[in-house]
Amino acid sequence: GGGHLMGLSEAVELARALDLLPPVLRVLGIEGVDFDHGEGLSEVVRRGAAAAADQLATEIASALRRRQEEAADLA
Repeated sequence: GGGHLMGLSEAVELARALDLLPPVLRVLGIEGVDFDHGEGLSEVVRRGAAAAADQLATEIASALRRRQEEAADLA
């Protein structure tokens, strides 16, 4: 067994223990179906990755707008 891999829950708990957890933590994921060895991504995973990337871009743009609005309010 062993290895040095850490799952999501362990990473979050480590960040919490080190007081490095951000105030808000959003996780975008793609649910796996088939974990057999193969080449490339399945079409389902490819679509899920594209959707997750779109969602991430939308959330980043929204956060940047909020930050700019907050900075303008302080000026």
